[in-house]
Amino acid sequence: MAWRHFICDGHSGRYLAEVTEEVSASSFNRVINGVSTGTHSFTIKPDSDVPWRALVLPLWDRIFVSSWEGTVKYAGYIHTIDPWVRTSKTFTIRTSCVRDFLKNRFLYPVDEGNYRAGTLEVKDRSFAGAARALLAAATSGRTANWNLPLVLPEDGPGVVSRTWWYYEGWTAERALTELQSTSDGPDIDFEPRWTVYDQAGASNVEWVVRCGTPTLPSSALDFNLDAPNVPLTDVVYRLNAQQLRTGSVAFGKGSEADKRVAFANSLPGRTSMIRDRSESYPEIDDVDHLRGHAMSDLRWQREPTEQWQYTARGEYELDVRDEPSGVRIKNTLLESIRIGSVIRVYTGGDHLIARGWYPQYVIGYSCDLTSAVPLSVQPWRP
Repeated sequence: MAWRHFICDGHSGRYLAEVTEEVSASSFNRVINGVSTGTHSFTIKPDSDVPWRALVLPLWDRIFVSSWEGTVKYAGYIHTIDPWVRTSKTFTIRTSCVRDFLKNRFLYPVDEGNYRAGTLEVKDRSFAGAARALLAAATSGRTANWNLPLVLPEDGPGVVSRTWWYYEGWTAERALTELQSTSDGPDIDFEPRWTVYDQAGASNVEWVVRCGTPTLPSSALDFNLDAPNVPLTDVVYRLNAQQLRTGSVAFGKGSEADKRVAFANSLPGRTSMIRDRSESYPEIDDVDHLRGHAMSDLRWQREPTEQWQYTARGEYELDVRDEPSGVRIKNTLLESIRIGSVIRVYTGGDHLIARGWYPQYVIGYSCDLTSAVPLSVQPWRP
């Protein structure tokens, strides 16, 4: 079991070359609701005939891919070479996943005509449908330099009605983040995959935009922390109530007595001592929309923040159910872990943690050239 590394074209995702033998170090961080990043180092062999300049340049035009047992675990655009050391023939690249483009894309191209016509409106759509509209405006349907190798979420009816006015200068990232932060807003993951893969090589790489309802759909994995040979090590537990709030105020557009305002204070919790806080949303004029933000802010900070930390043994073999065939197959733990996976850990209890099952939601993980996988998790809220 080992990692393989590839470089692909930034426009189409088309496979260009495998560079596994030249990779001397590699690490990446996959995250939910944000930009995944990586750092990768190479040592060029004396007799190398690899066309390195064409493979890594132009910047933002090449994609570095890390694959474990045929499953893409990370893909990122090369944006930095730092450093290239001529004497040792070594160099390091830094990469970011495709979501990085969204903070550098408005919902329209930057010219007078598209700016004036750049207002985007969705009405009675699902969160996935609203995200699709945003991403379609910012990443597809124009020139080759505009289009990105994305598989957009499905459209559908729902409760989201929203207008992004052209004169407010919305970037795609700002609009997508604002959508995620509303009450019941979705978790979103840009998950890389091969369109075709076999042991002889690879085809195009692309990112599938997964949109939760509000959490991401994924399989559940169960582990007993007290069992011998459990594939989770270095277990650490934290409980932090510094950011806890019992009530929330959301301030919107306007000034002084005309300022839009909404409140949320109706969620029960284990702590009853009053701790109220406010957030500002100066672009929002609709009070119902503002109320959704107030409730979302309260929901995520009504209870103490419970954090578990552990490292998974990526090579550990699992007996899993293949979808959609239903056949039981052997997969490694690293192949099975996805952003949004639910990991249920059981403990018989200790000095601070009560006996029971603790479902955890994977919000991130890190990898290097080993099979050790530090996981970032939070309590699962279905």
